[in-house]
Amino acid sequence: MQLKNLLWEFIIRPTLFAAIMAVVGYGAGGWKVLLAFMLLLLLAKTVQLAASLVWIWRYGEVAGNDFEDEERRLWLAGLEPEKVRAKVSEFIFGRFEKTEPRWALAGLLEWRYRGVINTWPDPMDRRLGYFLHDLFFRFNSQGILGAMLLVSSAPALATGSVAGHRLLCCAVGVALMVNCFVMATEVLVGNTLMGSRYSRYFHFQFEAFPSAPTPRKRQLHDIISFSTLALVTLAVIAGVCSAYQAMFGGFCGLSTGITGASGWDHAIERAEVWAEFFYFAATTFCTVGFGDIHPATLGTRVLVTAIHALTFGYVLFLLQTLLGQREDVKSSASR
Repeated sequence: MQLKNLLWEFIIRPTLFAAIMAVVGYGAGGWKVLLAFMLLLLLAKTVQLAASLVWIWRYGEVAGNDFEDEERRLWLAGLEPEKVRAKVSEFIFGRFEKTEPRWALAGLLEWRYRGVINTWPDPMDRRLGYFLHDLFFRFNSQGILGAMLLVSSAPALATGSVAGHRLLCCAVGVALMVNCFVMATEVLVGNTLMGSRYSRYFHFQFEAFPSAPTPRKRQLHDIISFSTLALVTLAVIAGVCSAYQAMFGGFCGLSTGITGASGWDHAIERAEVWAEFFYFAATTFCTVGFGDIHPATLGTRVLVTAIHALTFGYVLFLLQTLLGQREDVKSSASR
């Protein structure tokens, strides 16, 4: 299951995104339409993440036990796994509506969407609904799509393109970074207050009967989830840095440059620059930066400072996951 998810995250979905951009993003007008659509998706996701963060902060510590009790009751009733997921989704959204009704429409649209899909009688319709949800509204999908869109559409510094195009690229880049920060904060708060229940119920990683927990398997799932999230964040940072370099410059030490080429040369050029910035982001994340690529302007230094802040958040999350799961293993062994 995890291999299937990784293939979907990093191979199948980016290929679909590339096909969409190849069809729609032809010329400046097409890029502007895609950037505006991406910006709307990111704004909606930011509100949803902020609402989830507030709710977890206020109710997550107590609600996690209730979610687990409801799931246990459904398994004991003999329901199929798909129906268990659907019923748990409905239960969680009902809890949201009861405790924070003002957020139910504005911030928790994802849960409302899940609830509507679960009422559809045709299994094929449900699969299509979840496919569209996974393709456009999940954090990972928006991060990959936004990074690909920025890398492909950011106007080169030498072209002197229309200011509106650059403004949209900047807005999408800022929205992507804000989403990364809010998501990292939600992950930290969720794991602190809910422990493994956060990943289990907010990222739907429950597949086994909860009365027979397997802490090491949960730990593995959490680490894989963390690694996937970190890779998507690195891809986002590389995409934002690539777009910034194309529009304004400011990074020194790159072995490739952006010349404003077209056709396949454009695609290859942008992919090479993105790969260099992915290397730069990865070495910065691992706190072993070699100094070969470095910021030389105020804007690029602000970007690097944001990377350091995200690095600190993810390191804390990894420590939380490892130490929290160690306590789960000890408590399970003591029963």
